[in-house]
Amino acid sequence: MKDKILFISNTYFQLLTAIQLSMTEFKNFEVDFLISDHSINAMKIVENMENTNIGGRVYYIESKNISFSRNKKEQLTNLLKVIHYKKTVKSIINLNFSVYCCFLFHNMDLFLYALFQKMKRDNPKLHIYRYEEGFSLYLYFNDKIKSERVCERIFPLMGGKSLRDSIEKIYLYHPEYLTYNIQYPIKKISPIDKHNFRYKEVVNKVFEYTIFEEISEKFIIFEDCFFGDGHPINDYNLFLEIADAVGAYGTAIKLHPRNGTNRFKGTKCRALETSSIPWEVIQMNNNYLDKVFLTVASGSVLASMLYFNEAIPTIFLYKVVGGKFKTKKNYTDYLEKICNNSNKTNVYIPETKEELFELIEKLKR
Repeated sequence: MKDKILFISNTYFQLLTAIQLSMTEFKNFEVDFLISDHSINAMKIVENMENTNIGGRVYYIESKNISFSRNKKEQLTNLLKVIHYKKTVKSIINLNFSVYCCFLFHNMDLFLYALFQKMKRDNPKLHIYRYEEGFSLYLYFNDKIKSERVCERIFPLMGGKSLRDSIEKIYLYHPEYLTYNIQYPIKKISPIDKHNFRYKEVVNKVFEYTIFEEISEKFIIFEDCFFGDGHPINDYNLFLEIADAVGAYGTAIKLHPRNGTNRFKGTKCRALETSSIPWEVIQMNNNYLDKVFLTVASGSVLASMLYFNEAIPTIFLYKVVGGKFKTKKNYTDYLEKICNNSNKTNVYIPETKEELFELIEKLKR
């Protein structure tokens, strides 16, 4: 009988990584999955996962309302729910957690603390591992500092466990790009093999991938979500200048779904149809090695290099977009670490527009 492990995934990218780990590092284990309502259509994803026969059981959980709240009264209510973790966890997912030998997570949110306490109570020998989600873990260990600190103080006083102290290992695709010193042993995640038929078969079934529209243009701009989030930047005119410089090679724009509108209708930039399918899944199924990716600061453009080991030329525009736009220092440190490894990654961060347009001329050829 195989040992059993449990993943919890709050986002589609976390699920992609969990599937990758289940087929590589944990291929000799029976793997169960908790998929939360943080992602749109999560219940449908669970149904699709069950039909792939990837491993063990797949469970849908509604934990978003406990994990996040901007209302102070709700925050206090949720904290009380976490303190009464046995009742809270049972109301969301009633499992025998003692059967698992390992538990893997990413988000250190309130529900995770409740779930962790329940699992550790059921099985004190449970191994606790954390795995990455995109670039966030490379910038800081946890971005929900306040809730983490409260939980880290409360549970030891109640005879519970510290989550931070219980983590035994961190799984990362590229530990060399960490922007801070991490206190845990690191295990490298194998790059996703675009030619691994079984992985592609599972992922395509999970996300119901069929075919993405063909992109004939050589230059693809990835729009950020600043416009939709109410923080517009001077990207519109810059993108049109880029389209003029590109000329007949063609410019397409991958619209950000949160922006909710096509700002580039009637311009030289053809808007790509928005899709609920993760970009990583689209890229896994297509060959963009003859393209050039551009963005102000979207991490989506890095999928080719970070997860598929492909060196597609990629240009970040945050230094030339102008206006009052600024990126956080840890994010720029992360990007510049990648850029300094550009002999392998093909990532560029031009300092001026002159440098940008010289680079475009070079990449056109």
